[in-house]
Amino acid sequence: MRLRHCLPVVLLALPAAAAAPGDFAGAPPPHRRVDAPTVHVWTDAKRVHLRFAGIAGQARFLGKVCSHGGIQQLQRVGFETGDTIALDPKRRCAQINIQAEDDDDTFSFTQPEATVIFDLRLGAEQLPADRIRLGAHEKAPESSPFTLNVN
Repeated sequence: MRLRHCLPVVLLALPAAAAAPGDFAGAPPPHRRVDAPTVHVWTDAKRVHLRFAGIAGQARFLGKVCSHGGIQQLQRVGFETGDTIALDPKRRCAQINIQAEDDDDTFSFTQPEATVIFDLRLGAEQLPADRIRLGAHEKAPESSPFTLNVN
């Protein structure tokens, strides 16, 4: 009986695609109805904002946002009972659990110049990049998850 040599297979985690800092600049237009659950991400000064827009009963957003520089001065707007943003003990990651209805649920935070990683889900599925809008021009990132480099 001959033994065949087997090579080990190594799976590498691919880094999230990086979006240019300018893609995130400026607030998107005010709330408007959406045809599918959507997340708007933008920056102004040193604040990062996420606005979750859903369709009644159809949008449970999960996931996390991590900043190598830390998450500070967390603010929540429009959260209902059961919506949570939980920070880890080192304040580097925020776990998201938001049921977005017809209104908008928004949270923002300050962070020093650092890399911010956005890993957003709609229920158990990765949120498609075409359901994410960046900055005032509402450009979609190349992929999901994605990063913002503010160095």
